[in-house]
Amino acid sequence: MKTSKSIILPVIGMISVLIFIGFAYKTNNVFLDKLLVCGFILAIVFIARMREIIQKSKLIKNKDVNKSLTKYKLKNSNGFIKYI
Repeated sequence: MKTSKSIILPVIGMISVLIFIGFAYKTNNVFLDKLLVCGFILAIVFIARMREIIQKSKLIKNKDVNKSLTKYKLKNSNGFIKYI
């Protein structure tokens, strides 16, 4: 749930940039080249941020799995740790 909230605003921003670029192309605007460069830079930042969010969510899931494994940790008579 938290991941989807942090994704919504950048997606809306990228959609609005694409709409502005489309409108500028349709009207033969002088600033189309600047909008394209801005859109490219924002897309790179957007992709980097999405990778960061995905990596954090994977890390949190791995921590949850490790916590669930430590609940069922037993020691054998040999001294070895056994996970159930």
